Amino acid sequence: ELKNGFSLAFFHQGIARLALTDHVYLAVPAGGRRRALAANVALARRAGLGVMTVRPRDGLVEVLADPGPYAARKAPKKTAKVFLK
Repeated sequence: ELKNGFSLAFFHQGIARLALTDHVYLAVPAGGRRRALAANVALARRAGLGVMTVRPRDGLVEVLADPGPYAARKAPKKTAKVFLK
């Protein structure tokens, strides 16, 4: 099901679908604001959801993230700054 954009309800729907299957993708139309898309992809990854964009005029699908468990990458410099304060 292709949604017009990201919303909290869209994320809730995706998370609910994880009870049925391990591979859930959120699909939105291609285009739009890149910064907002990147933030939503990061949030979806944390929830274990995949993200894809679809170009409606020709059906081109681009997978931006595959579903799976979230594994945060540590930033040693930033971590050190937090514990030094």
